[in-house]
Amino acid sequence: MGGAMRHTGGEREPLEIAIPALALVVVICRERATAQRFAACHFSPDEIVQVEAESQAPAAFEAARLAISRRLSAGLLTVALIESDTSELSAALARVAHHHDVSPVALALGRGLSLARFPLSSRNYAGAWALATPAQWEAARIVRQPLACDLRAERGPCDIIGDVHGCADELHDLLRALGYLAGADGVWRHTEARRAVFVGDLVDRGPGVIAAARLVMAMVAAGEAFCAPGNHDIKLMRALEGRHVYVAHGLQESLDQIAALPIDEREQFKRDFVAFIRQIPPYLWLDGGALVVAHAGLPERYHGRISERVRTLAFYGETTGWEDEYGHPERVDWAADYHGAAAVVYGHTPHRDAIWRNNTINVDTGCVHGGRLTAARWPEREVVSVNARREYAHRAGGLR
Repeated sequence: MGGAMRHTGGEREPLEIAIPALALVVVICRERATAQRFAACHFSPDEIVQVEAESQAPAAFEAARLAISRRLSAGLLTVALIESDTSELSAALARVAHHHDVSPVALALGRGLSLARFPLSSRNYAGAWALATPAQWEAARIVRQPLACDLRAERGPCDIIGDVHGCADELHDLLRALGYLAGADGVWRHTEARRAVFVGDLVDRGPGVIAAARLVMAMVAAGEAFCAPGNHDIKLMRALEGRHVYVAHGLQESLDQIAALPIDEREQFKRDFVAFIRQIPPYLWLDGGALVVAHAGLPERYHGRISERVRTLAFYGETTGWEDEYGHPERVDWAADYHGAAAVVYGHTPHRDAIWRNNTINVDTGCVHGGRLTAARWPEREVVSVNARREYAHRAGGLR
């Protein structure tokens, strides 16, 4: 959807309005009966909630807010019908949506309604459309788009591979151990139609950043793999876009390897990598919802949702604000209290061993630090690892 602000053109011009499959849809129309008819054409009765302005009917507003919250909490698309396009009401509804990590979108029916009340930003509305006339209302078609993370139709089997960090040789070793072979086109494919899933952090620290990234990008493009972005991938993407980033934690190794490429090849790699990281979902929700792959893990209440908070947790995890004796961030051990129905496979923090715990497993076994490169086979829940050929980056305190 990309934050659409849309006014229709001709009276009979068909307008396809793409909204997230999980969203708060705010329909603003000064004629209640018209709004109700429009909503009834596009949504089921249980999805629709009439909302009064809080300033005019506090009790009614609170009842509607609670009804909306219950539905969004349950992961159900909800439609809020309003007659007042005040900034206060639109902001209040946006807060309810964002509290539940759901995107709000707005539809304005009738002339003279201002979409400026629904500003587009990550903290406000993800999309807004104006339908001025009855002909345009009738021509509109609402399309519910699955969230980018929603890959529940992808059933597996698969092999979920931990943080590569430029260890291209070890990635080759692990893929062979798992039963993958490189084709004439350079794409690695499994001999029994399994697919690879990468938890991110393809880059930084190791000597084969470009080879590792190219291998994964080629597998994903060929439909042989999926990939979630890691925090190192996000940071390199930003650096390649020319944004200011703090060069540390192995980023310089990536930048140096890219700079050593011939100029045409270098610019092509930069374009390819930026486009790749921008297009892949912030995490992966797979196998009918039975499997979640997120770089830093993800508590159950965020499964099937996308928001700035969810992205931050998936990329970086949550920290206590303290550091250990070696200067590493002290991370919140969310998996210790996890009892969700979906298995969660993640990486981000290197450990000596990959062990299933509370239906979660951390497959970052510190290959770049001289440990191992590890994969969790799904649905078998088996662990396959190969040893690092050497230590490429020292980790204070070693692996735990």
